[in-house]
Amino acid sequence: MTSSPRASHGGSPASLARDFGGLVHGAPARVARPSSAREVSLAFRSAGSDGLAVAVRGAGHSQSGHTVVRDGLVIDTSRLCGVMLREGDILEVGGGQPWGGVIDALHGTGLTVPVLTDSAFPTVGGTLSAGGFGAASVRFGAQVGHVERLEVVTPAGDLATCSRDVEPELFDAVRAGQGQFGVITRAWLRLRRCPSRIRYYHLRYVDMDRLADDVERLYADPRYGHLRLELRPHAGEALFRVGIEYEPPGPSPLELLLGLGCVEAQFAADADDIGRAGLLPDDQFPRQRFYPWRDWFLPWRALRRLLARPPVPLDVLPDELGWAGCFFIGSAHIDAPALVRPPGDRFFSYSVLPMFERRAEAVEARARLDVADRAIRDLGGCAYVSGATGYDASRWRAHFGEARHARLVRLQRAVDPAGLLRRPGLPFCA
Repeated sequence: MTSSPRASHGGSPASLARDFGGLVHGAPARVARPSSAREVSLAFRSAGSDGLAVAVRGAGHSQSGHTVVRDGLVIDTSRLCGVMLREGDILEVGGGQPWGGVIDALHGTGLTVPVLTDSAFPTVGGTLSAGGFGAASVRFGAQVGHVERLEVVTPAGDLATCSRDVEPELFDAVRAGQGQFGVITRAWLRLRRCPSRIRYYHLRYVDMDRLADDVERLYADPRYGHLRLELRPHAGEALFRVGIEYEPPGPSPLELLLGLGCVEAQFAADADDIGRAGLLPDDQFPRQRFYPWRDWFLPWRALRRLLARPPVPLDVLPDELGWAGCFFIGSAHIDAPALVRPPGDRFFSYSVLPMFERRAEAVEARARLDVADRAIRDLGGCAYVSGATGYDASRWRAHFGEARHARLVRLQRAVDPAGLLRRPGLPFCA
């Protein structure tokens, strides 16, 4: 793994006073930049001795301050990097490694990560602490389902290596545990063999019933390995991005697209880099703006209802700014109990990511998204926890279920007796 100078506890750069969402600001009293698990342990022990709350920060890609702590300690994981291919198509990677670096290291190997998110800059530890889904979730579920082993430093400063067989309770809590059970310093990920090329098409729809029919058709056809739906309320349409991995010459467009209900089908890209080809441009969402986004999971039976009458009024999106859409997710590769999802062998995500120039507008939009959460729960949906939900303790118990929530709270208190990671808004605080 990579090495770097010892962690420092100096002043905080201004960039650590906010996260990607931009709605919460707060300068930490100290910043630790550990380059090893031992240094993470020392940072936690120091915070405990001094009575400081702790936030763990990779890329800061959260929407409501989970990586920001006023007058506390930020553990910046950016030096916990490194990528190493092991036997058996296992990748050993530092928890602070951005996914873009993982993709680049695998290019040309014939191997790829089963599921990638839309962006290159989030870190391995960050998305594994949330769940991690994207266009390939239609075939491979969530990132947390492809983890073989984790090295974790708990808030008590203890180092643990956990897996499905060794300390399974901690393993299950850390995956999608919102970072409340410790810092992922290293992860061992199962890779998959992949074809040499990927081709993308953009399918445009104005009839949502036909779109729902085609979602069913493409989900059932294993050739379509990447599905990403963008809802465009201002244009009265939806754009379905469809990716096909293949070995040349590959299937013909006529064979792939004949009979679909779209009003237009456009060739979008053909590339030999399956990882990079599906990423959004880094500059699509400028860091200095405000993003009160929310994510949910819904049962498959709610798809037509959502497409016809979205429970979140999409006029919350400023004209041409932001994104709203869906990913389609198979449950077979998801075994992380902390990742709450609807029952069944398939479900879909629904995300609304507005973008604002002014913070006051973003705060108003966040309030509307909080109201919409109730409508989505009425459809059988649940939150994908990418940041603050506005839930109180009783709502968190309902989200996880009483028994599961109680087990996770007990474990969190055991690994974090000083309450360093029990901050307001997080699930396992009471």
